[in-house]
Amino acid sequence: MTKTNIKIKNSISLEDKIHSIDIMAHSYFQENEYGEAGYTPYLKEVGKVIAIVKYFIEGITFDENESIYDSAVHDTDVKLMVNKVLSSPNFTGLLDDVKDLVEYKKSENIAKLQNKTAAMLAHKLDILVESEAQKAKAQSETFAALNNWINEQSESNSRQGE
Repeated sequence: MTKTNIKIKNSISLEDKIHSIDIMAHSYFQENEYGEAGYTPYLKEVGKVIAIVKYFIEGITFDENESIYDSAVHDTDVKLMVNKVLSSPNFTGLLDDVKDLVEYKKSENIAKLQNKTAAMLAHKLDILVESEAQKAKAQSETFAALNNWINEQSESNSRQGE
């Protein structure tokens, strides 16, 4: 991390607000090794710090592979600025938008899971119905063959009695 005359920005552009909201909201959801989004509310503070450092404070640059969060929380000057931004009314107003976006994402994920479950259930029901139809057909064929055999035996018995 390189610091040159760090300070809190006087004004935050709409684009920076949008990016910061996205970072904070997306910190609540991390993909697991299967590519599925998991709910990770314990990372919300990480998202806040990263968003603040990237979009609310100027005069800080990071190396390509450097962790913004780790660098920020271990530097006294940056930590002080992050805490000032956290307590500012402009920032706390953005947190309502973050909450809304998180609730939307949670609902979206639940709907996806419900759709997957419903599709899987429908597929399993199709398999079950097909299996039961095949079973009923086999039983019907067996009963028909048995009925034919009984009729043949009846005719044979009646011929023998003549």
